[in-house]
Amino acid sequence: METAHLPYLDGEAPVSVAAASAWTDEDWSRVTCQARCDGTVEVSDAPDVNLANASARGILTMLGLDALDLYGELSADDVPRVMQRLMVAMNKKQDRKHLVRDGADHYAFGKAVVVTDPNTGLATITRGCRVIDGGNTDEQTMRRLGAIRELLTFASDAGLSVRWS
Repeated sequence: METAHLPYLDGEAPVSVAAASAWTDEDWSRVTCQARCDGTVEVSDAPDVNLANASARGILTMLGLDALDLYGELSADDVPRVMQRLMVAMNKKQDRKHLVRDGADHYAFGKAVVVTDPNTGLATITRGCRVIDGGNTDEQTMRRLGAIRELLTFASDAGLSVRWS
């Protein structure tokens, strides 16, 4: 008897497909996806920001935040300090010029090499993985900084911390 993919009613999985097929409309209104889910959905109106690793690392560093592991938290008390740094960067092109870069398309880990399969003796030419960097313009940086300003303003107004990963 397979019950792993059946919905939960009031936090309890039905014992069989037959039991679930006997549910009423009222029963189905109390269905959740799993036992620990109460069926409610929380929707946030908080802005979010999505950055490529290279952009995130550059912006975090520019804002004086740790960019080594690309995850962290900014306490609610520190949001105004970082907002000040952000506003300076948005108004001084010199402070963000290091974020502008040309795109690149290259192979990581060097040139082509011949690898011989020890089981078959067949030779294969391989290269490192292909890396494509789309580059970054100052306009793109300003759009990203604007999105971060919106996020920090929201956090500041609500007294919230900001986390990234």
